Amino acid sequence: MEQQEKKMKSKLYIFFEWVFNLLVSNVLILIPIVPVVAYFRFFVNKENATNTVNIVILLVGLLLFLLTLFPNITACTKTMKDGIDTDIVFKTHFRNFKESFKKSFFVGIIFFIVLSVIIFGLLFYIFQDFHEYEDGQKIFEQIGEKVSSAGVIVMFVALIFLLLMVANVPLIIVNFKKLTVGEIIKSAFYLSFRYFLTTFILFILLIFSVGIGILCFLSQMAILLLAWMMIGISLPIMLGVRITKPIFYMLEKKQFERIMHYDEEDELDDLEF
Repeated sequence: MEQQEKKMKSKLYIFFEWVFNLLVSNVLILIPIVPVVAYFRFFVNKENATNTVNIVILLVGLLLFLLTLFPNITACTKTMKDGIDTDIVFKTHFRNFKESFKKSFFVGIIFFIVLSVIIFGLLFYIFQDFHEYEDGQKIFEQIGEKVSSAGVIVMFVALIFLLLMVANVPLIIVNFKKLTVGEIIKSAFYLSFRYFLTTFILFILLIFSVGIGILCFLSQMAILLLAWMMIGISLPIMLGVRITKPIFYMLEKKQFERIMHYDEEDELDDLEF
């Protein structure tokens, strides 16, 4: 009886330690966005919203968040891959952050620039003529015409595929450390096609995490916001690592990293997937 009780206590301890480490990882990712959230929560509806100091806080917060988001997500991915049951998850996260910062930073900047261009192009093309219409029905018809056009469809497909690639990138950086920035992007492009179903699941996890975060930010549901701040990013990352573990194990066995160093495109066909 005592032995069984000890076993149950041990399992309970492991579970709470696991949850605590998820929480710590999530908070470490969210720290850089605190100034941005503070600005929109406390200043955006106030008279001092345009105060120079507050604007500086907002810009610094946005810059810090953009510069550290991808490295933070990659560091969290590495922590999940190595095992979240570590007793020093705080120290482990920053060690992983330091090790993967250079590659994840540059890859993140490239994807951010491309993503910004696509989104700006979509919004500009769809909304550029709205000022000519005052009637709501005409505006609605204009939206329908714009969205159904071939240009918007192409840009939207490009946006979806870019996000599919983004979902793979942290896992590629973590699993294949010798790849250069260009090879990481090429690998993400290839894996998004080759393992589309798995990549689509990663994409759903990405959209779910971002969507819940936006919903929490816009709504007044404190419980939902608290839950997202605790595990809203780290949990989807952990699930992504678990789902893709067999695939990356197989890729390592097939020497995928070595193959991706070759310049010839037909070298990929030599792999027996």
